[in-house]
Amino acid sequence: LPKGATRVALYGLGNIRDERLHKTFQAKKVQLMRPQQDTERWFNMLVLHQNRVAHKPTSRIPEEALDDFLDFVLWGHEHECLITPQQSAVGTFYVSQPGSSVQTSLCEAEAGTKRVGVLEI
Repeated sequence: LPKGATRVALYGLGNIRDERLHKTFQAKKVQLMRPQQDTERWFNMLVLHQNRVAHKPTSRIPEEALDDFLDFVLWGHEHECLITPQQSAVGTFYVSQPGSSVQTSLCEAEAGTKRVGVLEI
């Protein structure tokens, strides 16, 4: 998505059963197709709708499984609001987890302030 001097490579992955997707990532069968020209000039963003928190060993997608060329991951599905971008566990990209915009349960992760955001690149 080029606009002026800004180039955004947007990757998306909807919800797939966690165990199946975890196994697919571990087998290195997930490939994100990068732009072929000027690869370093692109802002690479992944929008992901999967568990980030491990409820079982294979019930999430670990940050370590994601490509290191990514700059930013917008992580959906989790309800806890961690909207401020944080450096990933591997340190090669940033993660924002907006969470639910309204409380959906009475668990501790839902007790915090809810937010929505606008991302400017």
